[in-house]
Amino acid sequence: MLPTWLVDAPLPADSWDKAKTIVTPVGKEFGFTNITLQIDDNQDYWLTDHYGAQLQFGSSKRTGFGITTGCHLYPEAKQRGTPRQD
Repeated sequence: MLPTWLVDAPLPADSWDKAKTIVTPVGKEFGFTNITLQIDDNQDYWLTDHYGAQLQFGSSKRTGFGITTGCHLYPEAKQRGTPRQD
């Protein structure tokens, strides 16, 4: 399980746009290119990759950053229907 990083303080409202401009290229570097949620009033910003993994960034009462992903099988495993047995 991947950790969620939290800070017990929200970002100042005037820093929210700058924070998104930092999160966007960093997420893109790791394949998170689709914006799936953007609520500027509550400071929620979520990105997904083409597998459905999700990068969540938000700052309301506190600031958090986390990634949710699953098992991504290689094409050979998908053909077999099971992961490789070593």
